[in-house]
Amino acid sequence: MERTPHFAIPDELEFLTFFGSEPRAKAPADGFWLYEVADERDVRIRLSLKVLERSVQTVVTVHGQNVDTVSSEGATQLAITASELRCEFEGRDWKTTLKLQIRPAIKVSWSTLQISG
Repeated sequence: MERTPHFAIPDELEFLTFFGSEPRAKAPADGFWLYEVADERDVRIRLSLKVLERSVQTVVTVHGQNVDTVSSEGATQLAITASELRCEFEGRDWKTTLKLQIRPAIKVSWSTLQISG
């Protein structure tokens, strides 16, 4: 994957290791990647990245029903550890964090903090 001065992301091998599969769709020239994975409870997460726009979206479905869609722009960094994907977003007066775990079960959380200027 590419790196932009404002949005650092892991390479494709790190994403492959974390998700355990290739991207479901990708357009590297456009800075787009889409990953999808399901757990044993039939909870499914779709994570899409638009690197050039510095945006990330998650869509959570349970038994085929969409239960949550969240997206944010202003991504500054995405990092992957063995157990968690974490993405940071910053705006003029706010900071958002996405945390995603897929093993042993899918857990996703988004949080935003208002920052006084």
